[in-house]
Amino acid sequence: MNIYKENVDDPYSLHGNGVYDIFCDSGKRVWICTISGGLSFFDQTTPMVNQLVHNTHNVNSLANNEVNSIIEDHSGNIWFATNNGISCWDVSSNRWKNFYCNKLEQTQVFLTLCEDDQGRIWAGSYSSGVYVLDQKTGKELAHYSQDEEESPFTSNFIFSIFKDSHGDIWIGGVNGEFACYHSRENIFRTFSTVPIGEFVELSGNQFLIAGSYGLSYLNKQTGDIQTLLMGFLVHDVLLMGEDVWICTGGDGLLRYNFKSGETEKFTVESGLPSNFVNSIIFADDFLWIGTE
Repeated sequence: MNIYKENVDDPYSLHGNGVYDIFCDSGKRVWICTISGGLSFFDQTTPMVNQLVHNTHNVNSLANNEVNSIIEDHSGNIWFATNNGISCWDVSSNRWKNFYCNKLEQTQVFLTLCEDDQGRIWAGSYSSGVYVLDQKTGKELAHYSQDEEESPFTSNFIFSIFKDSHGDIWIGGVNGEFACYHSRENIFRTFSTVPIGEFVELSGNQFLIAGSYGLSYLNKQTGDIQTLLMGFLVHDVLLMGEDVWICTGGDGLLRYNFKSGETEKFTVESGLPSNFVNSIIFADDFLWIGTE
């Protein structure tokens, strides 16, 4: 019915073809002892988690296992920013497209992704600025970096790209100004050189910005920035009503009420597996928290 053999290009194949013993446990896991590959197990049950990985010498797979950002475009395709280019997964056909992989002429490390109202994919890189791609073909439509002549902003290290309710694109990073692309006017506006890792929209002109320094308030019209919390390395931010949930590097998870100014801290003593919290989302009445 099936033949299971070792495939050196597939890390999830049987390890070793010299099978000496087989055992099936009560959880329907099949354990295989081999003379050359040690002990392996095969789980027959449907997994609760589907793991997407890079398969060696297989172009129809994820480009790299170091994944920094994931988005879903309006067509239902999933885009992945990795340490070796960008991957696009057509879920319906299970086909993959990979861009900027193993290229020496520009960066391979991408940190953030965002789709604009025109369906274009904005990709922020580490050391080469921002690339704008056609969502259907992956063709490069624009490239903005401090190395390009007449670049609209000066940062090459892009950590966050965010689309607000007006369809404008916010671009933040380090070692340079953060910027806003006004989509209707097709112009860029630059702000101060505050290091930005996350943007959160409070209202049409009011934003929270976060980064290596803490959390601040930004007025979009005037460009004024007001510091709210200092002394925290912020990795991610989630707004729920008047509460701002803040993922920090070393200080756990913070809940900050921007109306009252009250702050509550959750750490390993509260039940977190780590005080280094990288990301947070809200789904089905639960907070999902990614840690170290």
